[in-house]
Amino acid sequence: MSLPGGVLTALPALPRAAHTAARTLLRQGGRPAVLAQQGSGEPPVTVPRDPAREAARRELSKRLYHENDPSWPHRALDHFWDWVDKLFNSASAASPGGTVGLVVVIVAVLAVLGALWWRLGTPHRTPASAPAL
Repeated sequence: MSLPGGVLTALPALPRAAHTAARTLLRQGGRPAVLAQQGSGEPPVTVPRDPAREAARRELSKRLYHENDPSWPHRALDHFWDWVDKLFNSASAASPGGTVGLVVVIVAVLAVLGALWWRLGTPHRTPASAPAL
């Protein structure tokens, strides 16, 4: 059953049209495109390295890419906490017992300071007496 002007009348022509379209798309300069890319041995890059680097730098410096960057106080705090982390990691590596040993040493130092504070009391400065006139 074939409807005049319908889909069924165009079906016999489809394989031939698809074959022609595929051959047209695969041809590039008289050679198939797949063979042209494989045979040249070079990547299909037309922009030299330095201008491409500058173009990428200009593109990535746009405000759009930096809207969610942390503020400078947040970056400073991150840097500070990284420094503290490195300090404690190096101290725990040097102390006997690792991290647990470091915690014990810190608690012992705080206990000695607390005992001294409790025994001696808060340090007071005595006011200097003014010389008699």
